[in-house]
Amino acid sequence: MTRRAPFVAMSFAFSVILVPLAGATNITLDYVRPSDSFFVGMAVDPATGLYYERPNYGPGFGSGPVNTFASTAAFKAGTPSFSVPLQNGGFFGTYFTVKGNEIFGREGLGKGVFGFPVDTSAARWNATTGAIDAALAGFAGMGGVDGPHTFNWGGFSGVNFMQDQTGLYVFGKNLGSGWQLNRVDPNLNILGTDQFNAGSLGFGFMIDGNLFAGDNFNGNSISQSLDFTTGTQSAVNFTLVGGPPSPYWNNVFYDTTTNSLFLNSGSGLYMVPDASQAFGVSSVPEPESLTLLGTGLVGLVGLLRRKARS
Repeated sequence: MTRRAPFVAMSFAFSVILVPLAGATNITLDYVRPSDSFFVGMAVDPATGLYYERPNYGPGFGSGPVNTFASTAAFKAGTPSFSVPLQNGGFFGTYFTVKGNEIFGREGLGKGVFGFPVDTSAARWNATTGAIDAALAGFAGMGGVDGPHTFNWGGFSGVNFMQDQTGLYVFGKNLGSGWQLNRVDPNLNILGTDQFNAGSLGFGFMIDGNLFAGDNFNGNSISQSLDFTTGTQSAVNFTLVGGPPSPYWNNVFYDTTTNSLFLNSGSGLYMVPDASQAFGVSSVPEPESLTLLGTGLVGLVGLLRRKARS
């Protein structure tokens, strides 16, 4: 039987490129270890190199303190160094992130029905003391109700914090029929917003300013990509292979320190090494570099022509 979490009943203009692709690109998953819980939130702090993990998806739903791992090896082995309880029970959902010893996540205790958050409040917890350092009332245009505004597994995934080389992001369903991606600073100020239509989605992650989204929490197809800088939505065709026969992807995060993608499927923790290369997101020269390169090529061609005439 399919397990589900309980349900309760400044924008950029974007361009859309939805071109059918011929054949999927397989992305091979490496098994790391068993999951500590069926539902797990995971993150890494690129500033300190510490990893974080918390079981389950919200205060009152079996969630405990946040476990801290001293290194990549300790995280892969499942051996935390210490645990920190968070003020007000901590964040809702499994998608949180950590930057500069601050934990960013969805905050909503007491703001919903029977403890279920219905808005998009966010908070920043101190990763050492567990105290709330800052709070945000919500993200304009983004919905917060479990089910209508979440990934298709629920789990309060209406406000999903993510991080990559380009900064902090929050992803979730908007109040219309589409999805919304906000970039925020460490003080939870909104720096920019992209909105796009994609129907139902099951999971997502950021790599080098690009959002990748999977179709279903219990499937292995990744079909949507969004470049936050340009607002361009593209059709992609990636298939995760080598994972569990019946996946339940309830948390995915990109590790900028090792260029790895980690995925929790309830039955186990998996990873994609060299993730930016696997998903075709490679650094390209800045426009200035391209100009210099073009100038150099022109000069080289001229030199070769002069030699040919001599």
